[in-house]
Amino acid sequence: LVQWLSAPFAVALNGIGRFVAVALICRVRTPEPTPEPSTDSTLRQASEGLAALARHRVVRSLAAEATAWNLGNEVLMLALTVAVVQGHPSGPLALGVILMAGGIGAFLGASLSAQLTATFGYGRSLIAAMALGNTAPLLGVLLASDTSTRSLVVLGVALLASGVGVGVANSQAVTVRQLTVPEPLRGRVNAAYRMLSWGALAIGALLAGSLVTTWSWWPAAIVGATLMAASTLPVALSPVRGMRDLADPS
Repeated sequence: LVQWLSAPFAVALNGIGRFVAVALICRVRTPEPTPEPSTDSTLRQASEGLAALARHRVVRSLAAEATAWNLGNEVLMLALTVAVVQGHPSGPLALGVILMAGGIGAFLGASLSAQLTATFGYGRSLIAAMALGNTAPLLGVLLASDTSTRSLVVLGVALLASGVGVGVANSQAVTVRQLTVPEPLRGRVNAAYRMLSWGALAIGALLAGSLVTTWSWWPAAIVGATLMAASTLPVALSPVRGMRDLADPS
């Protein structure tokens, strides 16, 4: 859209999409009990959330995976953006198609998540999905060392496969995280989880800029994709692998 119709139109369309999303969320009607007000300070509540996350073996492993994945993905995406936009005649369009492939894969993966969970249980299906979603980008980058059309097709296929795995894993990981944490601590643990995993994005952006400037895009992309692949390890080595249902193994 940026290449065809200009950046302002693309930004406006994105804004409309967000408005539609808000409108759809507002249609959700779920009765919830009114929480009791807390007398603890914000700092104390944040500390309790971090401490609870650190103690919970399952959520701790999921937080480590999400943090490493976000760090690596930020490096990979920024490296690919520089490479494709600068190195291909239809740079913005080609980049959009590659990223769209990941989105399509994520949609397909999310639609398969419930069936896979019912068949194989949370543990095995979650780790298998993470292995696929987190490793496919590394294989794609290793096979695509330039910005030729062939290489971009390889990257698109890799991100499509990655999206399928991530789509399955994300829906399961959120469910596990929400239902294995006691309700009084759920909000605080989620806040700590987000602080760690989303905070990695800023660090990843700085790291990507340094690596692309120093080494060029391809080595930087390998570093980012390797971090993504390695992010599966904390979950694979945790009690998650033995979870058949949502009984808390912590």
